[in-house]
Amino acid sequence: MLKRITGIVSLLVLIANAGNGQNNSAPRFSLNIPAGYTFDETSYFDGGKMTTKGAFQYGGALEFFSSRTSSVELSYQRMDTEFPLYGATGNQVNSSDFDGSLSYVLIGGNKYIQKSGSKTMTFIGGGVGAGIMNYRGNSDANFGFNVKGGVKVATQGSVALKLQAYLQSMTCPGGTDYWVSGGGTVVAVPDRFWIFQFGLGAVLCFDFKGK
Repeated sequence: MLKRITGIVSLLVLIANAGNGQNNSAPRFSLNIPAGYTFDETSYFDGGKMTTKGAFQYGGALEFFSSRTSSVELSYQRMDTEFPLYGATGNQVNSSDFDGSLSYVLIGGNKYIQKSGSKTMTFIGGGVGAGIMNYRGNSDANFGFNVKGGVKVATQGSVALKLQAYLQSMTCPGGTDYWVSGGGTVVAVPDRFWIFQFGLGAVLCFDFKGK
């Protein structure tokens, strides 16, 4: 598997450099391969709490540039993790079979700041879209978003490296609330809670530039 990934990355580097050479114009689009580590996070809801265990995160993105310093980005991120659940007394209620995953499909943008003559650009960005939680064979898609920031370091060719910190979040189902109407009717309403996750990572960028 590692050899296959290495081969794909090497091929992309050759294609990007063959098409662009020493072209210093603004990129038209960029193929990005992000990877990072997302840390533990505990979310609280009625009657208990859930921990999202820290895990390696990976994905891919296409970034389209309207100028050298502004872009629109479509991204996919995934992490395979564990979701231990705890009751109100602190006891773990799913002592086995708590594997799952979180995925984000987002559209957003990035803003770069570059000093004249420098190969390093600071950037901030973010996106909104779908946050998908998979647990025990069930998939639940809800609202998700992220914000991020860091630096992008260019090379003489068309390959660049981003170093970034990110915060990502999605809503998840968390049991049921019961409401009693004025006529005495009991109504069940699905309860939801937020997962907030912080991570650090790097992005390998293949910039395809205009003529």
